[in-house]
Amino acid sequence: MGKCPLFYEGQPFGEVFWHEDGELLRVTARCPFEEESILRATVRGGNKKLYLGVMVPVGKNFEASKTVRASAYGDMFGNDPRGFVAKNGGKAENDDSGLPFEFSELAALGEKNSGSLVQKVFSSCGGLTCRKDGNTYYVAPAEIGGELGAAAFFRLLTFFERGGREYCVLKVGRSGEPQALEDIN
Repeated sequence: MGKCPLFYEGQPFGEVFWHEDGELLRVTARCPFEEESILRATVRGGNKKLYLGVMVPVGKNFEASKTVRASAYGDMFGNDPRGFVAKNGGKAENDDSGLPFEFSELAALGEKNSGSLVQKVFSSCGGLTCRKDGNTYYVAPAEIGGELGAAAFFRLLTFFERGGREYCVLKVGRSGEPQALEDIN
C-alpha cells in the first residue's frame, strides 16, 4: 500500500491511497467534506494521469475510487505521484480534461423510446453520442446545482468542462456494458 498528497490550488488538501491486488490496482482519493461543492480528483505520476472522477460523501470525507489494471498504471505510482482536486467545474492543476473523442464528433441521440437504457436516459436529457475505437460515448449537460438527467449512472460518469459549460460522459464498451472512462487525458 502507498500514499501521496492530494492538492487543491497548490496546497495539501487530502491524500491518495493505493494498493495492488494481483492484477488490479485500487486507487482512492480522500479529503474533507465541503458542503455545496462538487470535487473531481485526478492522480498524476511520471507522464501518466488517472482520472478518479467525482468525489462522493463518505462519512465526514469526500472520496473517489477507481480500480484499474496494475500493468497499465502501476508504474505511475513509482514516479513521484500527486493527486489534484478541481472544485465546482474548475480544472485541476495539470488537468487538461481531454477526452478520447473530439466534441465535434458528437451527434444528437434519436427518439427517447428506442435503443438501450443508456440511450433512453441520455436522450431524455438532451444527450449526444459518438462511436470511437469500438466504444460508444454518451454526453449530457451537467449544470452545477441543476438536475442531472444522467444520474442513474452517477458513479460511472466523468465530468468535464467545455466552452464554459459542464458535461458528463459515459462510456459503453464493446461488450455493451456501461463503464467509467479509465483515463481522461
